[in-house]
Amino acid sequence: MTNLIVDFPSRRRRSRTTPPDVPTTSAPFAEQAEQEPKQQRRVSFANVSEMKVVADIATEDALPDLYYTSREIQAIKHGNCRMLMAIRASGVTMAEFAQRNSSKTEVFMGLEAHLDVSVSNEMSMRRSRQIESVLEEQSRQRRRSGVINRADLARVSARESEWARVRARIIGLIHDDA
Repeated sequence: MTNLIVDFPSRRRRSRTTPPDVPTTSAPFAEQAEQEPKQQRRVSFANVSEMKVVADIATEDALPDLYYTSREIQAIKHGNCRMLMAIRASGVTMAEFAQRNSSKTEVFMGLEAHLDVSVSNEMSMRRSRQIESVLEEQSRQRRRSGVINRADLARVSARESEWARVRARIIGLIHDDA
């Protein structure tokens, strides 16, 4: 384990012969310390601090730029619904639509579950399996030791949600090339 020594500029003027933490009495200890590599980190602070004032952007005038109004949210939802209806009416699959409109795929990604019942069922099944796996791991940990290890729960969740990461990566690559 390495020690962190904080070096304040106001204390630099003091003697630098021996740091206050290092014992100077025993010669064998000093020889041993010379043989071991020093792995101490140092942090120093400037004598001058700098402050930046940031304008409060949550003022009455700026609120419309920060949040959607309920009308805007409804307009977004209706736009998504219209797009889904148009895709369904065209008779093409999601993959075909994405291929034809690769520059606009970010608009409808995430909506594909609404286009096909099988896709919706698959996504629901995967989410349920992920939740079930995490709950099973949690129960196993409680039975075994009575202590919940969050890191293990996170690993189980990550394993069961690998499909979502792969899917997000593919979507990212599509948009990166477009």
